[in-house]
Amino acid sequence: YYFNSFDTETVGELPSGWVNLDGANWRVGTTNSVSGNNSLGDSTYHIKGIAAYTGSIPVANSAMQFSQKVQLDGAQQGANSGLLMRLSTDGNDGYLFSPDFGDNIMKIFRRVSGTYTQIGVDYPLGTEFVDGDVAVIKAEIEGSTLRFKAWKFLETEPTEWSGNLIN
Repeated sequence: YYFNSFDTETVGELPSGWVNLDGANWRVGTTNSVSGNNSLGDSTYHIKGIAAYTGSIPVANSAMQFSQKVQLDGAQQGANSGLLMRLSTDGNDGYLFSPDFGDNIMKIFRRVSGTYTQIGVDYPLGTEFVDGDVAVIKAEIEGSTLRFKAWKFLETEPTEWSGNLIN
């Protein structure tokens, strides 16, 4: 079990045990925190930039969860966060669960040799999020089954999965 509110990490640095992928510059900051005083963000807003916790890299079957404050811009674009799972040690292969809070959908991507391809359809998140909500996203991979659920912080976790995909 890994939990990090980033409060014990050095502001301005990449958290211990994390790596930057795809040209991003993720660092611990003090804005938009959810569960503590600090947060993790990419101040350069690098498109498709990724920070990955290396402790999750070797795990084939796992569940992951994160919380994020929903901040929609004028174009109703969703969040830039997601969950990378079953990531290869070089970071080039794995799966990405990418929520779009503007459209209230989840896109699931397979990453092969550093290139993302969407698999499945645009799945409804199962909960409608608006600007300022704190969203909780949970994803799980067991064998060839990929699934996720989403709910608002402080509400009860749904018993059913919002999306389910065999790959």
